[in-house]
Amino acid sequence: MLFKKSRKTNTNNLLSRRICGAGITAAAAAFVLTLTSAGVPAASFEIDAKEFSEVGNTVLFGSYEQDGDTENGKEDIEWIVMDVQDDKALLVSKYALDVQPYNAEDEAVTWETCTLRTWLNDDFLNEAFSKEEQAFIPETLVENPDNEASRTKGGKDTRDKIFLLSLDEVQKYFPSDSDRITCPTEYAFYEGCYSFNVQTQLRYIIEEIAERYEYGEGEYFPEYNVDAGCWWWLRSPGSDPNMAAYVYVGGYIHDLGRCVSDDDGGVRPALWVNLNS
Repeated sequence: MLFKKSRKTNTNNLLSRRICGAGITAAAAAFVLTLTSAGVPAASFEIDAKEFSEVGNTVLFGSYEQDGDTENGKEDIEWIVMDVQDDKALLVSKYALDVQPYNAEDEAVTWETCTLRTWLNDDFLNEAFSKEEQAFIPETLVENPDNEASRTKGGKDTRDKIFLLSLDEVQKYFPSDSDRITCPTEYAFYEGCYSFNVQTQLRYIIEEIAERYEYGEGEYFPEYNVDAGCWWWLRSPGSDPNMAAYVYVGGYIHDLGRCVSDDDGGVRPALWVNLNS
């Protein structure tokens, strides 16, 4: 399995505490029990600054539904440490955690005005991180330059807690196509994230033959494949104001982009984390 499930314990039926297993290289976080003046146990969150300071490490931070089974709770999110500056670490999710359009409607937008930015800094932020964890995520100045190839305007710079990588950043932090390849979580896959593998390729061939010869088509239910990659959004504009850049399944960067309302693209959130409380 790609994903390590959280193990949960209960303390006096008041506090559930995630325990990070030794199977992950970076022990991303520790929860420390303290007592309030009223004697009620509370959880305070601490960052393991040493693990988060090592570029290339895989660390755990926050939790999100990933295996598609909501009954067993959310799974710890795996992040790759991409950069460290001024006591802050830049993290990018190891996998595509969800599937979303860049914008809900097919219209001219920028990163500032797109619905994906709103979703990341509201729905995702609050679903993936506790209030204690959110305290370690600073609001960051996010620069939005124009698309150099097409000269499409990038719009105003923004201040975000959660964002996507830009064209420049994805080339800086993932220098090769192979570095950029990722797969969706099971949850993202079954929510509709496009995932290419031999099985999906055969599906298209079968459907094309069926249509050509007017054969009836049966229902097709693809299965999750851990070796199948997906395409994922970047925040930079594409060749037109209603297009956004993305990384294709094989890791190739498409600066011309695709329609912002395409709803089968993966989302790899990025964020900075304060290493000092």
